[in-house]
Amino acid sequence: MTQKLTYCIDLDGTLCSNTFGEYEQAVPVQYAINQVNYLHSAGHKIKIFTARGSTSGIDWRITTEKQLQTWGVKYDELILGKPEADVYVDDKALNASEWVDSRESNNPSGFEYIHRSLIEASSVMLKNTSSADKLLEACELVTQSLVAGNKILWCGNGGSAADSQHLAAELVGRFAKNRPALASIALTTDSSIITALANDFGYETIFERQVLALGNPGDVLIGITTSGSSTNVINAMKIAQEKGLKTIGFSGSQISQIDSVADISLKAPSQTTSHIQEVHISWGQIICGYAELRLFP
Repeated sequence: MTQKLTYCIDLDGTLCSNTFGEYEQAVPVQYAINQVNYLHSAGHKIKIFTARGSTSGIDWRITTEKQLQTWGVKYDELILGKPEADVYVDDKALNASEWVDSRESNNPSGFEYIHRSLIEASSVMLKNTSSADKLLEACELVTQSLVAGNKILWCGNGGSAADSQHLAAELVGRFAKNRPALASIALTTDSSIITALANDFGYETIFERQVLALGNPGDVLIGITTSGSSTNVINAMKIAQEKGLKTIGFSGSQISQIDSVADISLKAPSQTTSHIQEVHISWGQIICGYAELRLFP
């Protein structure tokens, strides 16, 4: 049976938006609240902590209690300051191990495994909000390229290859509404080209050769690699820059080769392949949705 723990949950920036003093304007983060409510229902103790009023001298307890009640948050204590706990979750140090303590069983029940997996994925996605500024740059870059009549190229291996063709389809087809087609090509789909290049030139050339054939100045190449070091993706990014294409790299949190060949390097806040992939597909869909919204308001 899973040990009952005390979870210490930060309020602003974790359970709700960080309003930097404008507390009445805070917006609840529903999936984080759902996680807390599940932990509470499972018998874990929930302490919510906040620094509200620590500099102004104003006691925000009444306002905060009303917000928590309105948002439907289940908890045991609301504390001004940081209390003792087994597990801490806050917007400055959020990762999967803080949501699911290492003392959890290594052989969980089916339900526990599913719950733990969802918690881990959600915590990575929550921490991913720190990449919003760079993601906006990527959205603008792709949108400007399409406005100018250029195209978006995608490449990656394995699951990243699947993401490439999925995301190219979002642009060529539709994302959220019917509209004119947008030019996009996944360099991962033509089996004849890929096998010919791999056989004749080497697997590391399968994307760069296609960039040489299809890429033009003003196009954007998005290279997806969970490790950040896939040779064929790195080679394609280098060739793209030499040809005057702009490049965007999707990778994990570790410093890697793609950082040096990407005009914009987006790094998922995880080193777990499955969670990196979850972040990558969300970025790609945000980019596609943003471009569609701006081009066809």
